[in-house]
This record gives sequence, C-alpha cells and structure tokens, in this order.
Amino acid sequence: MPTLHVDLQEGFTGHEVVVKIDGQERFRGEVRSKLALAIASHLQFDVGDGAHTIEISVPDRGIAESIEVHDAHHVGIGIGDAGVRVRMREKPFGYG
Repeated sequence: MPTLHVDLQEGFTGHEVVVKIDGQERFRGEVRSKLALAIASHLQFDVGDGAHTIEISVPDRGIAESIEVHDAHHVGIGIGDAGVRVRMREKPFGYG
C-alpha cells in the first residue's frame, strides 16, 4: 500500500490543524513550525493507488485548502501572507 507523506512546513503558529485525506479526517492537532528547520510536523498516511484529495484547515485562522495529488508521494504545505503554498515531489524534502 502506498504511503502519502505530508510535511506541514513554515507558517504554522501553534493553532489546531486538521488534515483530511479523501474526505476522512486523518490528523487533528496543534503544530508549530521550527524556524531553523522550516517544518512543523511530518505526517504519513497509508493510501490506496491513484489520485487523492488532501484537505487542510486551520479553523482559528480561517484557512482551508483542498489539494489534488496524483503521482506525488511527498507533499509540503506552508502558510504565508499569500495563503497556502503547496509543493509536491517524488522524493522526501530535506531539512536543516
């Protein structure tokens, strides 16, 4: 079974974050970005083959985004002044 890696990267400030995969809540918790590493949390989800939808929300900040993932196994999500930033790749992100 494939694994989908979701890295919550920069911009997370200790608020509750909710991550849904294909409509099913798979993570809920407070996360805070570590400035030196530019990562708040690394999440792993077992998923089936094919395309998936990742929904991320930070309810206290009014942030909600839906992301379609087709072939990427590693998804980096950051929050900035311009909203949610998403990066997708086949290989893991490097930190610190």
